[in-house]
Amino acid sequence: MELAATISDIAGIRAHECLLPDFVRVANLALRLAELTHQPKRDTNGRKILYGLFCTGQGLLNQDAKLEELTLPNPLLLRLVPEICAAAEEAPPEPVQEPCSKAEEGLQDWDIVIGEPMALVHDDHLHGKLDVRIDAETHQQITQFAQLHQNKECAGLLLGRIESENNTRIIHVTAVIPANRAAGDHASVRVSLAAWESMLLIKDADYPEHRILGWFHSHSTFGVFMSEADLFLHRHFFPHPNMIAYVIDPATGRDGFFYWKDGEIAVCPSYGVVGSASQLKPYGLKQRDHKPPVRRSRFNIYKWVAAAVGVIALYLLVSGCLFSKPTKLPVMPEPVAAPSVAIPVQPVQQPATAKAVSASKETIYIIKKRDNPWIICNRIYGDGDLGPALMRYNGLKDVTGLQVGQRLKLPSKETLRKLRKP
Repeated sequence: MELAATISDIAGIRAHECLLPDFVRVANLALRLAELTHQPKRDTNGRKILYGLFCTGQGLLNQDAKLEELTLPNPLLLRLVPEICAAAEEAPPEPVQEPCSKAEEGLQDWDIVIGEPMALVHDDHLHGKLDVRIDAETHQQITQFAQLHQNKECAGLLLGRIESENNTRIIHVTAVIPANRAAGDHASVRVSLAAWESMLLIKDADYPEHRILGWFHSHSTFGVFMSEADLFLHRHFFPHPNMIAYVIDPATGRDGFFYWKDGEIAVCPSYGVVGSASQLKPYGLKQRDHKPPVRRSRFNIYKWVAAAVGVIALYLLVSGCLFSKPTKLPVMPEPVAAPSVAIPVQPVQQPATAKAVSASKETIYIIKKRDNPWIICNRIYGDGDLGPALMRYNGLKDVTGLQVGQRLKLPSKETLRKLRKP
């Protein structure tokens, strides 16, 4: 027997009408649906991705159960959820049990009837000017959650809405759902099927009208960047042009948004914080009186030129040089937009692999592109957790200050172990 169901992706971008055989295990149905909807089979570490089915109004379906054994609602609305892992490079996640294949189950004569994809979001002006904003209260929630898990990576969902203002599309984050059941360590975080279930139940119960706008995760002491694993996850599971990623380093307080730009994932140069006067005070910002934030507004060039000429003439007249010999005029400043509730994001440095060098004695190491303390120590000493000790040995406090070409002294591993804080 076959059951009719509507299957959507995890971010709610598109859906398919399907006919599901009710005599097949949920784990195998999910894996086949991932194949039919062109989801990735393996992650950046070559490990098979585990998929599950989340039923709206109920929760995660038992992976080992068959649909005929379950009491399901009608209509049947399912989300295809992946177990994902955001990991620092060279820190592969632990292996998990993989679902068996059709051949292993001895059922090679079944398949899923699937319809054409249906768009669930219909945004306009996808190639226009973009602005990212986040409510101050929501921003503080993420910061506090990351600080609470400062010794390990954490993650969660960003919710909100898409707005339009002065021909600008605005990605406005108004709520967040932390992945409290995700398993994290110092260099990675795994969002399991159970963690997805917890977040989606909260989403459906508390934020039914909110859209999933992306995700957030932390990089404790590593800085603000998107690793290869992070880029892979965003590219495959949050591919809509209006979806973003937020990264925070709770050890330094640095943070930043990443967005889709010309088909690539790029760092957002700034973002706006929205809130009351008291909520904006910690950011050193002031609330505008009934005025929307002004973001990189375009000046009328003719008005600017006229104003500049007037200022120059007035300057020369007052200085008594209007009819004197030619004098070099002062350089006029570039026009600057009115201040806004935008926090500039400093350029971030991408992590990468580093060449191994001997660490048996003190050696000089030159920082390469995409290096960070964890990657350097993991490659040289085989222990990325020695990164903070390496920073202290070199008299450095802020990992975000590291620059390509900078020289670091590499002592023996035993020396760093002694410097490592318990």
